[in-house]
Amino acid sequence: MDDEKHDVIDGEGDSLLGGVRIRRPFKEVRTKFVTVILVLLLVLCIAIIIALAIGLGVETEKITSQEGIAPGPIHAIPVGPPLTCLTPSCIRLSSQILASMDASVDPCTDFYNFSCGNWVKQHTVPQGEVLYDALDTLNDANVIALQKILEGSEDGGVEAVSKLKALYRSCMDLTTISSLGSAPLLQLISDVGGWSLLDGSHSTFGINGLTFWRQKMRSSPALFSVSIAVDDKNSSQYSLVLAQSGLSLPTSSSYKDSTRVAALQVLMSQVLTLINSTLNAGQAINDMVSFEASLSSIFVPDDSQTPNLTYNVMTVEQLQVMWPYFDWLTSLNWTFNSINSSISPNQTVIVRQPSYFTNLTNLLNETSNATLENYAMWQFIFQYFPYLGQDYLNAYGVYRVAQSIMPMALARPYTDSVLPAGSKEVVSEMASSIVAAFKSQVGSLD
Repeated sequence: MDDEKHDVIDGEGDSLLGGVRIRRPFKEVRTKFVTVILVLLLVLCIAIIIALAIGLGVETEKITSQEGIAPGPIHAIPVGPPLTCLTPSCIRLSSQILASMDASVDPCTDFYNFSCGNWVKQHTVPQGEVLYDALDTLNDANVIALQKILEGSEDGGVEAVSKLKALYRSCMDLTTISSLGSAPLLQLISDVGGWSLLDGSHSTFGINGLTFWRQKMRSSPALFSVSIAVDDKNSSQYSLVLAQSGLSLPTSSSYKDSTRVAALQVLMSQVLTLINSTLNAGQAINDMVSFEASLSSIFVPDDSQTPNLTYNVMTVEQLQVMWPYFDWLTSLNWTFNSINSSISPNQTVIVRQPSYFTNLTNLLNETSNATLENYAMWQFIFQYFPYLGQDYLNAYGVYRVAQSIMPMALARPYTDSVLPAGSKEVVSEMASSIVAAFKSQVGSLD
């Protein structure tokens, strides 16, 4: 009987059977434990899937309600292709895309006309423009919408809107504007101190004189710009910014284009004749354009203006030491007194192109006061005369077309005269190779 009381010591699991403790092997116990865990995990996964399906169904109902589609019953995740968007915005957009396409064109032969052929047929380039695309049509639609608002009688009781409508009506009253002629421009010239070229007097103009800084206070871009902008390295504060400025042509490289320079000279002549029909300003115009060309030569190119190179913090006192040809403190205070603010010698300024201001010293020393006065006054009125009567609009319109179209018209003779012989064939061969490589890559795609 003693033998019956002995426990079995092999194994790990145990149970009682007839008063005797029986040890069960460990593997059997572990298998049952793992099975229970797997069952619990399976139940949990099913519960999560059901919850997600219900949540997605509710969200779908919310979205369809917002888009104007009557909500339907809550469903689980659909099986099959995704639902087609039938909201009004989707329908309008798809209609515009289909209307722009030309389905009669084989996309494998001419994909551009397949996708845009009908759009090109339905739109023409407006007079005076050299380019026109889908973004321009959107802009035109926005302009029409804004025009309807400005020409409407309702202002919503908002004073700013009422003033804007009054400004719009005055700008569109070309009859009154044209009847005024050059009077508004002459008044502006008088307000800043006059222009010796117009009355034949001796020029007493000076860069540090009040006339020049009166022009700057009216946003003249001559020589440089003074502005207030968000600090590049601290967006929580604004900083005073000094940058190169003061060219009539679009870029500094434009002065190497004789066609554009000639168009600028014609514009100057027409505007000065409209201001004073007896004025003989041929030499003054040549000197102004020559000065601007010299100024463009010291401009820092855009591709050299990295964020680090254009962030140069200096005090007004340091400006005075580095570029003493300007009385910076006095001049800046003239500017900011108009807004009841003052500038101290310790005021910091971000200088965008220090080398430009260094080179400007020599250029100013080499230029007569009369040329500087004529240049500065031209820069001042250049921002205003396009808003005068029809005569000024006609002169500016011809100049603008010349600046945009003439360079394109001269593209062929330019390439023939500047590029070496055989360049066209080399470029054509290169383009053909690129197209062939692209087609071979497309053909290998699944």
